Amino acid sequence: MIKVAAVLLREGVRVSPKKIRVVIRARPDLDDTTRMLVAELAKRKISTVVLTAGHVRRPTWMPREVRLLRVRSLQAFATYMTSSHVFFTHGLFGSVRPPSNQIVVNVWHGMPLKSIGADIGHSEYRRFTVTIATSERFREIVARSFDVDPSAVLLAELPRNEMLTRTASTRPVQGRYVVWLPTWRSAVLKSTLHVDGDPQTGVPDSDELTSLVAELAAQGVTLVAKIHPFSDPSESDRFRNAGAMVLDETWLADNETTLYEVLSASSALMTDYSSVAVDYLVTGRPIIFVHRDLDAYRQSRGLNFTNEELALLGSTVLEGPGFVEDVLRILDAAAPSSEEARELFHSVEGSGATSRLLDLLSL
Repeated sequence: MIKVAAVLLREGVRVSPKKIRVVIRARPDLDDTTRMLVAELAKRKISTVVLTAGHVRRPTWMPREVRLLRVRSLQAFATYMTSSHVFFTHGLFGSVRPPSNQIVVNVWHGMPLKSIGADIGHSEYRRFTVTIATSERFREIVARSFDVDPSAVLLAELPRNEMLTRTASTRPVQGRYVVWLPTWRSAVLKSTLHVDGDPQTGVPDSDELTSLVAELAAQGVTLVAKIHPFSDPSESDRFRNAGAMVLDETWLADNETTLYEVLSASSALMTDYSSVAVDYLVTGRPIIFVHRDLDAYRQSRGLNFTNEELALLGSTVLEGPGFVEDVLRILDAAAPSSEEARELFHSVEGSGATSRLLDLLSL
């Protein structure tokens, strides 16, 4: 079906009439980008369709007037071809070049701390009308990564980041907690093994992890982990066995929440090279980088910022002796982010971000 769709797209999408309607396709299916977009589009009474990989339970936060369609269906394809606006995070129906009567917005899935797209020899997802960057520095990076003119990169905040500054409507995780979001280090993608940095250094050893969970618990703080979907399932077991609370997409759906709603009520973030660190800066809370393969990662995957610039974003702790003490010290000595950090990573206003983005798109 997808191959047939691609052929039809090359011909039919260029002449199909377009209805004022928005199609959204994100991964995960019902992520925070989708959540913020559908809420604002519903306020504006704009017809909206969300495409999903399979059948999903409609969450309570999804406006009733929004339709959910399975992406691998003729109805979804026809809707896409006849809609005026499309938002995607990872491409849609081959991501062919949009016609002049359709606006395709690549909202991607975070500002790239690490190299992506053309910088690592990938060409997918470059075909769109516009994309987004949260600062002038990121505008340069995104334009280069997707091999587009900077004029195609809107200076705007990511919709999902607006969720980070809101008060959580639910408290699925009770009490104080720190969220750890490690990115993937090795994964089989399209039948090819990809390895970034040293796969053995993404998470401390079991003893250190167990000790950290215990020390945090003694202070009334829970360690919450959400493992990257590309990561080996054993990584989830490693956190769980150490006593951490482990979340996944099923848990989020069952608790009628989203990841960024969980993050919005957290006390701090721990990660390595994930773009979530850039997003979390808007909260003003501590960001802790856990890695000891910075040079190896820079040489293999590549990073878009110097070590000094990354230090503006968060504090780095190393595995081994003193690891737990360093984490606790950073949590206790939290300081607001600097003006230099905000200018480098978020030079646009965060509140009302989704509304302003839709205004830029004349929706």
